[in-house]
Amino acid sequence: MIHGEFAKPGQTDWAVLRQIGRTTSIWIFWNGSEIKPTRFASSSIESSTEFTEDGRTGNMRGISTVGKRQIMASYRLFGGTKPPPIDHQGIDDGLAGKASGINYLYRGKWIGWASSD
Repeated sequence: MIHGEFAKPGQTDWAVLRQIGRTTSIWIFWNGSEIKPTRFASSSIESSTEFTEDGRTGNMRGISTVGKRQIMASYRLFGGTKPPPIDHQGIDDGLAGKASGINYLYRGKWIGWASSD
């Protein structure tokens, strides 16, 4: 679970990486409210699970809060959609030790950029 200003400056939102069945998704609780959370970035559990040397499995997916500096650095390094004016935070979503992606909410839609771990 992470928190940040994912919708607009001054509003504290919470993001949770949640598994339901064999699918993991990011759930955003706007302004900390349990009413009408948003679910996005769903993927199968198989795409985020790795086996350890002792045969165990573990979910390697994680999320973190990113700011303007990280968003702009990822855009300069990897390209993609030109970022809009950045006035709040985004969410980095990735697998431990592997590449990740940044998600940023702009005018009600999520924009994404490649990132690195």
